[in-house]
Amino acid sequence: MRLGQQLGPYVLEEALTSGAMGALHRARHVDSGDVVALKTAEHVVRANLRGLRREIRALRSVDHPNVVRFL
Repeated sequence: MRLGQQLGPYVLEEALTSGAMGALHRARHVDSGDVVALKTAEHVVRANLRGLRREIRALRSVDHPNVVRFL
């Protein structure tokens, strides 16, 4: 991934961190201007997708004013 690259409706603005499965970027929605944290998976294999889906489900269940909303 490169800065300025558009992924769907988001433009990558800054690399935040990276790990074994991929990277986390600050991105901006091109229409609304909303800033989000966008996680990308680089080495897509079935086992990684299961883990990523499990992470998504867990993050969606968090509802607290001091935790960012997960879409």
